[in-house]
Order: sequence, then C-alpha cells, then structure tokens
Amino acid sequence: MAHRPAAKPARARRHPLATWTGPERRYDLIAEGTVAVIAVAALCVLAASLWGSPNGGLTRPGAPASPPGQAFSARYWDTNDPADLAQTAVQELLGGTTTAGYGPPFNNTAGAAQDLSGSGPRRSPSSSSG
Repeated sequence: MAHRPAAKPARARRHPLATWTGPERRYDLIAEGTVAVIAVAALCVLAASLWGSPNGGLTRPGAPASPPGQAFSARYWDTNDPADLAQTAVQELLGGTTTAGYGPPFNNTAGAAQDLSGSGPRRSPSSSSG
C-alpha cells in the first residue's frame, strides 16, 4: 500500500479585528452623520449669505427693479408690464424666441436634441411621428 502524505490543515483565516490588540474606542455613526449634515447646512447658509442677492429681486433687462425682498415672478411681470408679458407669451407659442428652439423635451425642433457619442434621450412612440 502506498503511503499518502497527510493533508496539510487549511490555514484558518482570522478577521483582522479579531487579532487587534491595540486600544479601542467607541464610534457613533449616527452622531458622525448628524455632525456632517449640520456642517453642510451651515456652509450652505454661509454661501447664500455671501453670494446671494441682497434683495432677492431678479429683473429682466430694461425692466423696473423689483422691490426689496420680492423675487421676479409672472405676477410681478404682469403687474409692471402686462403688454410685454403677453407679447413674450405669444412669441413663445409661435416659436419666435431663442428659448423656443431649445429642442426636446420642450418641443420637436429638428437637430436640437442633445446627445453624447451618438446616444441621446429615447423618443416615445407618440413624439417620433411628427
């Protein structure tokens, strides 16, 4: 009978933390996450105070300045220059403004679709017919 060598025992793999002999300290992941959220919120408030608009009012070129604290809105536009609002709305519907040619998904302007290396947004069957 041939003598077979005994199989070597498999080396037991131990988890690195099971053999750690150094000091240990508690770690609270919830507290760490809370601190991170508070820090990011504080940075957002700081950035808004540094670079935000002093009165929050946005106006279009040539329009009267909006009052402090009142942002530019359709209501503001309608109150201060209703004729321009109506004219702009008609031009948008007729496709005569620069924003009217932005392409899908806003409208079906030919050649205005965005793509990256020949791959672009999928067309739904209803929008590809015309």
